[in-house]
Amino acid sequence: MTQMRQGNLRAERVDFPYFNSRGGRFAKLQMDLILLGGPVVKWNNLPPAAMVACGCHESQFGTSPIYEQTKCPFNLQKPANWAWPKSKDGVTPCPIKTIQTVVSQPGEPTKKAFADFISTADSQGNADLYDAARIWCEWILHWPNPGVVHTLLNLAKDPVAFTRNLPLVGFGGGADNPETRRINGELFVKTLNSFKIVDLCNQYVL
Repeated sequence: MTQMRQGNLRAERVDFPYFNSRGGRFAKLQMDLILLGGPVVKWNNLPPAAMVACGCHESQFGTSPIYEQTKCPFNLQKPANWAWPKSKDGVTPCPIKTIQTVVSQPGEPTKKAFADFISTADSQGNADLYDAARIWCEWILHWPNPGVVHTLLNLAKDPVAFTRNLPLVGFGGGADNPETRRINGELFVKTLNSFKIVDLCNQYVL
């Protein structure tokens, strides 16, 4: 299994023309994910743009009820028997928060249930997006089907293809349903392209 690396944090703020022109909360989450999460994803040889598109879409740019409670933009439901992802210490299980959520897929009747979501809130209850990006990497690298991990890692140099195939490892839900994977993958790519995320990551992730 590929080894997870944390690296060093580069977090100084810069004046971003794109941020200023878009304004508001949408652009803030996007740029914070790029600046704070991008480096740790790059150090793990995964495409930062895929992480940013995933986080922006899943959290509705930081406005979703689940994100408000967990401060993790990826809406990750962690099965109780999974050893990964870990907490920051690399040993203990990552924090979780039990939340009622919609569990039905697109086109299905609405169904709700309680589920355990990974939390990346810091001690003050704010989002720790650097840690969220670390967990995003661990989720992919330690997905319990090594063949799927290998397939996805082979796409790591192509951020669009990698983003489109994130549902293979459960992002967006429907990992076992090809049509649901296709729909969710295209939604991730739409976010990636609409907000010029590849270009921004190429410019600001060092």
